Amino acid sequence: MTPPARKLLVLQAGGPTTVINATLHAVIASAGRDQRVSGIVGARHGLAGLRDDDIVDLTRIPGHILDALPATPGAFLGSSRDRLEPGDGDRIASRLVRDNIGYVIMIGGNGTMCAAHEFAAVNRTQDHDIAVVVAAKTVDNDIVHTDRCPGFGSAARFVTHTVRELLVDVQSLPVPVSIYETMGRDAGWLAGAAALAGTDRLAGPQLVALPEQPFELDAFLGVIDDAVSRDGWAVAVVSEGIRDHDGKPVHCQDDAHRDQVGRPLPGGVSQFLADQVGRQLKLRCRNEKPGICGRSAMPYVSAVDRADATACGQAAVGAAVTGSGGRMVGLAPLAADPETLLVPLDQVAGNHRTVPPELLDPGPINVNEGFLDYVRPLIGDGLPVYPPIPCG
Repeated sequence: MTPPARKLLVLQAGGPTTVINATLHAVIASAGRDQRVSGIVGARHGLAGLRDDDIVDLTRIPGHILDALPATPGAFLGSSRDRLEPGDGDRIASRLVRDNIGYVIMIGGNGTMCAAHEFAAVNRTQDHDIAVVVAAKTVDNDIVHTDRCPGFGSAARFVTHTVRELLVDVQSLPVPVSIYETMGRDAGWLAGAAALAGTDRLAGPQLVALPEQPFELDAFLGVIDDAVSRDGWAVAVVSEGIRDHDGKPVHCQDDAHRDQVGRPLPGGVSQFLADQVGRQLKLRCRNEKPGICGRSAMPYVSAVDRADATACGQAAVGAAVTGSGGRMVGLAPLAADPETLLVPLDQVAGNHRTVPPELLDPGPINVNEGFLDYVRPLIGDGLPVYPPIPCG
């Protein structure tokens, strides 16, 4: 006997990416074609909506709006960094069973993996028979057991493109030093992508600093001073989470700046370093911190990244309706078409991936050719190539 069809619930959690809505679109479209799904609903603002029963009927979305989702920034359903408290899981699961919701798909990063793992465990313990699947996403590229994370390729393309433009600008104006700060928290994948900004005709940044390599302020100032003396200008790219030899962040926001789960908000290290350049080297120095612009700039979307995001959404529906709950949808190494894989959540939750040692370099540019070979196809072709500045 064929099991009765049940509803599917989807939510988006954590920081948005330029392709998070491509995953959502794929979930809605795939679920709408599956006879095992009797309805599609969404929780607004991530886990907060799941907890507070803030649920909307997604089958009522007009077709022209649904079609526009893959090219829409932000999180269409709204997002949050809320967590589920003890006791929430059983209460939520009981309500979902009452409403004939048998499939839950969460689109999120590491925090979502932990929440989904806990929620799936409650379901198993209480025998609620709800399939919980997570479609991976994050610009930080720090989820384990996936070759890459939807959201990273586009954000890395943004970094590479805008640093390339910054290089031209800095060589055109009498402001000799600029420090560009990337997102990434404790992982340096995004900062490392800036090493691709240089071309045969355009010199790249003289320094790229990742959290995976100890940061020394004196050495940093020495590289900047030498570069300005030699080239007349310097561009440094630093990840927001860079740390010293003792593992202490080079710069932290004060306690007034914390996210919904109590973590200090990252960022601001470029301003700190720019102040140090001005005070100790007596050089004019600007700092650039695109921040969330880099995860919401639709003109920089990578075609590979969008295809990955779509494939993960489709695979998440397939996993849920076939009973493969308690898993994350990740990606196998890059091929002509995205190949997804399913990973048990207990292998993902509570872990995070940094740039491995074999892709690092101890010099001023903290990544090697192996790293660049990994990132280059993810950001895609079509980056502009600028002529050298005659007065540079």
